[in-house]
Amino acid sequence: MPVYGPWYGPWYLFPIIGLVLMVVMLFLVFGPRGPFAYFSGRREWGGPSDHDPRQENALDILKRRYAGGEITREQFEQMRRDVER
Repeated sequence: MPVYGPWYGPWYLFPIIGLVLMVVMLFLVFGPRGPFAYFSGRREWGGPSDHDPRQENALDILKRRYAGGEITREQFEQMRRDVER
């Protein structure tokens, strides 16, 4: 007479599959490319829309301001000379 118990047949796989799915979902949500990684500041998303002002030097900021029309050419040249000294 066979013994029937909680580990009989393929039923023991269901808790294992549930744990694996939970780990995968946690990695997708909280991993390095997940939505919470973007908002926590440790994002790794690339692209032209991502702008990190901490990596800009003074000349880059000056060029961006000139290109955006915030300063005139004379102001740009004067500030560039000041920055390059």
